[in-house]
Amino acid sequence: PFVFAVTFPVAAEVKHPPEAPEVAEEISTIFFGSCLVPQRPHPIFDTINSAFPDLFVFLGDNVYADTVSPKVMQGHYEALSRSAGFTSLIRKTPVVAVWDDHDFGMNDAGADYPMKEESERQFEAFWNLSHDGPAATRPGVYQSYLFGPPERRVQLILLDTRFFRSPLLRGGTRATHGPYRQNEDPGATILGDAQWRWFEAELERSAMVRVIASSIQVTASFHGWESWSNFIHEHSRFLDAVARRNGGAAIVVSGDRHFAEMSSVMLDDGTELVEVTSSALNRAYPGKVPSGNDNRIEGYYLGHNFGEIRISWSLPDPHIDLVISDAMGEPVLRHTVPF
Repeated sequence: PFVFAVTFPVAAEVKHPPEAPEVAEEISTIFFGSCLVPQRPHPIFDTINSAFPDLFVFLGDNVYADTVSPKVMQGHYEALSRSAGFTSLIRKTPVVAVWDDHDFGMNDAGADYPMKEESERQFEAFWNLSHDGPAATRPGVYQSYLFGPPERRVQLILLDTRFFRSPLLRGGTRATHGPYRQNEDPGATILGDAQWRWFEAELERSAMVRVIASSIQVTASFHGWESWSNFIHEHSRFLDAVARRNGGAAIVVSGDRHFAEMSSVMLDDGTELVEVTSSALNRAYPGKVPSGNDNRIEGYYLGHNFGEIRISWSLPDPHIDLVISDAMGEPVLRHTVPF
């Protein structure tokens, strides 16, 4: 058995919006990104800070801990807390975060990761999740937020794809390149029963725009690396749940892949579900061509990047601009979603 020494978690002075059902101020610009190594240079934060977004979402791999030592994990959070770009961001901008495998604690880890309770404790302390708030009083780090009045309501749902996830099945093929094969077991899970009930209930809230944050990709076609497509029944349940939502435009944002792309699928309600994958803030894809994706739209980008959601509330034809910007803030991918 693993025995962990008591540590005193690092806490960043994050401007954290109130969790749902409380409603925060109206927003129209949401920036997001993933895959950050605090010990490496990350000037991309200078670009992000100069744009003054209304909200920034950290999509996971916010540090690269990869450990079963609480002290080592704490050291990585300390490194992030010393980053001038990061501290400037959290002074100016409300921030929320969810984890992926490397800040959860181990590459491609799931429910069997032995330090997950300690990892959750450090995560919640660092990102300023209230001790008596909804997210901090249940297993896992999933969260939801509401912004703005009903006619301009934005809902943000952050899913935890790690704490409850069943083991991955190895046995990839040359066609997919990745090491994993698809799991057809209806009992295999990504979210776990309690989080599923919560997620489906969240989609019943009224909102004009819904942003669903998943650390791993949802709509990309199966590529053999980590994604929702590894779990066939969970993937179908996700798409069905979003199709049954209580109205509003739905968008997925994800990270993990070390490159940026956009994907889309058609839902059973006849609407298009667009996903923006933004990765990495400072740990870019090592190859020249990313893995294939039959559902890709607008191309891909291999350099350091961050994502943007810009909501045009006041135009005669209100719409949502989805953008991937490079480290200098220049748009490299763009897609527009109507209300």
